[in-house]
Amino acid sequence: MEKREMAAAVEVAVLARDKSKVEELLGQGGSGSGEEALVRMLAVHLAAAELGFFVRHTGFVALLDALAPLVREPAEQVRSDVVREVAVRTVKTACPELVEASAARAAWVLTLIAAALVDLFTQLNVTGPALDIPERYADRECGLRYLSLEGQTFYPHGVAPFLLAAAQLLFQALDGQLTPLGLRWHMRASMVHQRFLYEPCSRLMTAIEEAGMAFEGIVGDLSLPYGQCSGWHGVLVDYYLEKTLFHQHYDANREAYESIQQACDAAGFAARLTGVVGKKRPDQLKPTAQLMVETSSSVAIDPETRNSAGSEG
Repeated sequence: MEKREMAAAVEVAVLARDKSKVEELLGQGGSGSGEEALVRMLAVHLAAAELGFFVRHTGFVALLDALAPLVREPAEQVRSDVVREVAVRTVKTACPELVEASAARAAWVLTLIAAALVDLFTQLNVTGPALDIPERYADRECGLRYLSLEGQTFYPHGVAPFLLAAAQLLFQALDGQLTPLGLRWHMRASMVHQRFLYEPCSRLMTAIEEAGMAFEGIVGDLSLPYGQCSGWHGVLVDYYLEKTLFHQHYDANREAYESIQQACDAAGFAARLTGVVGKKRPDQLKPTAQLMVETSSSVAIDPETRNSAGSEG
């Protein structure tokens, strides 16, 4: 497999949360350089959502400590080049494996860390379960100034807002260098950020739209390596469904409908509402007219999967 194809396959596997596929692509053993081993560990743990690994990793902790002073300023006053310089220098110092790493490889490592930060914040505030993090990162005040935008104060009762602020800092610094994996998590970070504000923020809405369009343009293009990877259909479906839920939350019904249709197209799924005369319950004696949803799929279904899912009513 060529280098570009390998990179695309790894990103699709991480986006699909397929830990075994990431391990297969990057290798499970200890062979390869220290740089490759570090990237393998980060990608595997992110794919598996094993976030405790990141909290304990030396480079991760050093990077957060270096970013802490920057999130105490409003986002408009933070310079991307300064963040990028601090982040690259810190992660290379804390991780000797990256001393000789190229700018592209260092950017990808920072992207994986930023994605983990988004997942950490989401787990602590939305999905659970609880996770022990250093007390200095759990400060409810740290990061609020950076996350408050356009006159709106970030929700003050969230857990560890600093984690989301650090992620947004990194995505801001990596603008223009983000691969599809970075674009996807940048979009997710901005969606989560927006949900913790009281009103739609034009800056975040623009970031969501631009990251989404860039992601679709790369991953959905069959002529590019990403569009040729196994699992990319599922990645696109997840992306469109997440967009649907976001649009629904803000009553953007037309956009939500378009997104759900795109999810159906990516999954090869079609449904229509129709009517049928029949018996719905076992104790029903007389057939009656009732609504029915008729579905079809262009994707072959494994008989074992169909059987395990049970019969349709």
